[in-house]
Amino acid sequence: MTPNSPDKSSPLRMLSDSSCGPASGSYLGCTIPEDPELVAQGWQRRFIGDARMAKESAETYQDLGFEVRLEPIDADNLKDECGGCKIAFQAFKAVYTRKV
Repeated sequence: MTPNSPDKSSPLRMLSDSSCGPASGSYLGCTIPEDPELVAQGWQRRFIGDARMAKESAETYQDLGFEVRLEPIDADNLKDECGGCKIAFQAFKAVYTRKV
């Protein structure tokens, strides 16, 4: 492992070691769709990040006058080949915002 490589238990390492993503040439369903109910209520998904990044960005969006929701990632519909992603996404949150 190089100094900049994530450790073996990190979500990023699990993603890079899975059968999903650019290294395999296929994403196999790893694009997580936005929550249609939240979108219908005027929420916009900004990004998906680990818990620390999501919390920091939530604070920034709140400072900018946005209402913020941090939602768990629903990875239940990923294909079976995306097992590494299903595990990794447990540590991630989707950041949704809307103007107050």
